[in-house]
Amino acid sequence: MPVAPDVLVIGGGHNGLVAAFYLARAGLKVEVLEAQPDLGGACKTEELLPGYRFSSCANCLWLLRPQVMADMRLLERGMVVDAPEADVKVIDGETSMIWWRDEDRLRQEIARVAPADAARWTDWQAIWRQAADLLGPLLLSTPPSPAQLEAHAERVGHQQLLRTLMESSLSGLIERHLDTPVMRAGVNEVRADLGSLYANGSSLVHALGVAGRDYSETGQISPKGYVRGGMGSVVTAMVDALSELDVSLRTSTPVERILVEGDRAVGVRLVGGEEISASSIVSDATPDRTFLSLLDPGLLEPGFLRSVQGMQRQVAPLKLHCAMSGLPEYKAFAGSDLPHRGLTSLLPSYAGQERAWLQASAGELPDELLMVAMTPSVWDPTLAPVGGHTLSFWILYAPTRPASGQWPQLREEMAERVLSQIERHAPDFRAALRDYVLFTPSDLQERVLLTDGNIHHVDMTLSQALWRRPIPELADYRAPITGLYCCGAGQHPGGEVSGAPGHNAAHVVLEDRGHIAPGTWRLTADGGAS
Repeated sequence: MPVAPDVLVIGGGHNGLVAAFYLARAGLKVEVLEAQPDLGGACKTEELLPGYRFSSCANCLWLLRPQVMADMRLLERGMVVDAPEADVKVIDGETSMIWWRDEDRLRQEIARVAPADAARWTDWQAIWRQAADLLGPLLLSTPPSPAQLEAHAERVGHQQLLRTLMESSLSGLIERHLDTPVMRAGVNEVRADLGSLYANGSSLVHALGVAGRDYSETGQISPKGYVRGGMGSVVTAMVDALSELDVSLRTSTPVERILVEGDRAVGVRLVGGEEISASSIVSDATPDRTFLSLLDPGLLEPGFLRSVQGMQRQVAPLKLHCAMSGLPEYKAFAGSDLPHRGLTSLLPSYAGQERAWLQASAGELPDELLMVAMTPSVWDPTLAPVGGHTLSFWILYAPTRPASGQWPQLREEMAERVLSQIERHAPDFRAALRDYVLFTPSDLQERVLLTDGNIHHVDMTLSQALWRRPIPELADYRAPITGLYCCGAGQHPGGEVSGAPGHNAAHVVLEDRGHIAPGTWRLTADGGAS
């Protein structure tokens, strides 16, 4: 008779795989149960159009925690990342600039397009370098309480910065430090679901993203760019790490119910009736799916259920994947292939970016969209037929639930709006377009089980960040049922392919099971950290 696992992981997205790795490395018997035919969740490579392979949801690597990468030895396992030397931005259809990764070249470019802000750039960058130093140590940790966060800020000498981030809107910081419209729009990166630029504390949520990008636990910054073979290659390397630890990986194995006896989770029942026992259950599913679908709601307190039901998902992305016969030329960079080597941001004006969020959050289709174009086939020709290219667009903002109509009926209208906006920047785009696939929020929900198409499981707003992510009752990764934990993108520090929620949830499980001493791996009230 097979030995029952110690831990069951529900969901084989990258965070589930990371959690499984750390649990198995500690000597536990782990089994991963994935509902879909393939592992990876939103981190996978798919042939969406004949002969063309795309990173279908997560497009590029930019937040993977260096500690996770080092522990799983992903680079040694064959994961290759091509890091462009520059990205480009076209702002309000007029001003173009090259966003060099090299700081000296970037300062020269800012002096060219916005001389009034060139002298202020050093001060602007200093804010975010300090923010990375402040918040970086919190990423691989249970989120600190407000008192712990203040004590941490005092220890590292950034009390005033913390107050500024918590009390200021991102727009307030931008307008205080930068004068020109092009720089105000340019530094407001495509922010997914951060919310209004004018919301107090939005600068703190922005700073968490900056910390994820710039801070390293190991002293080595993870490579940022396109993964050879698409984002599915990240999962391939992770699976290789898990195979060395004898982790059982089961696909096409949907869970119907988490089984509970008394106040403790004791296993799961699969669709089809098979029951599997385990003393710890870790869910990589969205919080609402975990608690509203996989658990008997009668087991949960009414107040907790109301909190789960009230989690916010106001906006979501659109994903456009294009099979191209050649590379289109952007008017702003005529004769140059630089836009295809890195990320190309096609941004409305500063005011237009806020307007797009407000329209989408009200259920409307925005007049003008924020887009990031990516052409990974320039680096990896195996993704497309000879002479062809893959071109993907990350597009904001889309309403999760349109005020008028449903996404299946609105798809063609939205697609035409998107294609027309791209064509304004690249007039030969449609001539080179062989075919395309547009994923709406409802498609993302159906394809990768992301409620409302939200790639972060819940919005990354201040009310759902740090000690309140996704709700205060779940912020330490523990469910209100003993033995049940959450490890998905809805947990601190948030979404994207970082591995941090999986790492943190696994360490909480190990702490509860007595494999590691409390406080030895995370930030604590007295300043302890891993």
